[in-house]
Amino acid sequence: MYNSAFQELVKIAVTESDSYFSREGWEQPNPFYIGFGNPNAPLLVIGQEKAIDKDTAYGKEAMKVESTLNPYQWQKIIEEGIDDLGYVFENPTTFKNPLLPYHDKPRRGNTWNQYQLLAKKLFPELEDYPNSFFTRAFITEINHEVSKKSQGNQSNQSRKKFMSHSFFKSFPMTIIAAGNYLSDEEIGERFGVKITDAFSEQNMKLKVFENQDEKRVVLSTRQLSNFFFNRESRDAYFGKICECLQKYS
Repeated sequence: MYNSAFQELVKIAVTESDSYFSREGWEQPNPFYIGFGNPNAPLLVIGQEKAIDKDTAYGKEAMKVESTLNPYQWQKIIEEGIDDLGYVFENPTTFKNPLLPYHDKPRRGNTWNQYQLLAKKLFPELEDYPNSFFTRAFITEINHEVSKKSQGNQSNQSRKKFMSHSFFKSFPMTIIAAGNYLSDEEIGERFGVKITDAFSEQNMKLKVFENQDEKRVVLSTRQLSNFFFNRESRDAYFGKICECLQKYS
């Protein structure tokens, strides 16, 4: 069902998670959180960190099912051949599974809502139901910590090493929607790409990196929620992002 790189990544994540939580306890976000969506998709989107308030009771439960247990959920999906997007890992939140995490999320303005709009532009054939972008994309975060506010890159070495795995370099199209969390040099080093163009405007960062031999493009953009400009400007920005990605789509 999934390529060997992803299956290897899941094994590493489970082993490292076992070791980490045996030392730190289970009430922690997971540095070896893998992500959500379709691991075989053509698009990878990397955000800043999970927007979860871990100081609330619900936030603690959301952190557990979205982050702490994520590698174990993927392990079960692989071992049992689960492909039902409606499959539910029993928990007290509305989270379902890492293939399609929620029915009802996002709320208006939420980051996932912007991912949905962008994916619909990039993949016009995308089915019209909430969060359907997960069928054509895989998402993860730079930081493993969770926070309601942007933290800036925490540079956790375990997280950084984990995300250097070949799986995260296997997508023909990648968007790093994290503003200035990663420098141009870090992006080039982590993803084996070189900057080839830039179309940045105020509040609309857009830098293009490519590995032309491997037919991969990596875009560095702003964080894609909380826009401070109108719908027309946002649509133009998303259109330019799609134009840059489609070279290797």
